[in-house]
Amino acid sequence: MSDFSIQIEGPGLTLKREVEEAVVLRILGVLLGSKAQTMFTQTSGLQSPAAPPVVVANLGESPREYLDRAGAKTNPEKITALGLYLRAQGAESFTPRNLRDLFVSAGEAAPRNLPRDIKNTVRAGLLAARPDQPDNYYVTNRGEAAAAGRFSERASVPPRSSRSRGTNTANSEGNSAAVQRAARNGGGARSVLDELLGEGYFGEPRTYHDIVHTASEKGHQLRRTDLTQPLLSLVQARPPRLRRQKVKIAGAQRPVWAYSAPQSGDPA
Repeated sequence: MSDFSIQIEGPGLTLKREVEEAVVLRILGVLLGSKAQTMFTQTSGLQSPAAPPVVVANLGESPREYLDRAGAKTNPEKITALGLYLRAQGAESFTPRNLRDLFVSAGEAAPRNLPRDIKNTVRAGLLAARPDQPDNYYVTNRGEAAAAGRFSERASVPPRSSRSRGTNTANSEGNSAAVQRAARNGGGARSVLDELLGEGYFGEPRTYHDIVHTASEKGHQLRRTDLTQPLLSLVQARPPRLRRQKVKIAGAQRPVWAYSAPQSGDPA
């Protein structure tokens, strides 16, 4: 037999029912808030671990007050706390719109990506979607227990395996694109320069424009920026494979850099 009896009277209603201790504490939590635990233990002499008062919002308590009392810091914790606040107001479940409105009421900036944060809260086990209404959520037993402990143990969100797969896919696509670019460029600027060196092309000074034009005739699509580092590497090689010098060309007001094969008298 239950130790407690609850009686409710009102216009056209008289209800008396035997209830368990945990139910009494939940009802007192709704009516009296943080005072419920103290009054209950003083009058009954019992220490009940069930349903600490922090879980239940007081009647008349604002969302801001409840967030502060619950100790919610992160977005998943705030979402969980506000879900409990809505439950205390009689809502069996809630929507993202309900949460956004409560964030505003609490003077909190609503998360920029609320759907993502809701998913993270679900993945942490603090929240769950209703099977019959996927866009409606409710706080789980784990979420209620976390709020009861004032979120002292921060919930960790399991890493998403799809993210790593997406990263690998992105890397694969990036590598594939790089390979395709290298193929279009005939294996890269350095391979083009090695080919031209082998043909004796640099027997006379060649400018960037000369090299890009000649490579294009051979079917290699290169840009000036593709040549900068490969040419520098060939100049700085020991022994140098190219030398750099300024030359005057027709139509240019100033001398420009040109590259040619080293001469026998050049320093190594």
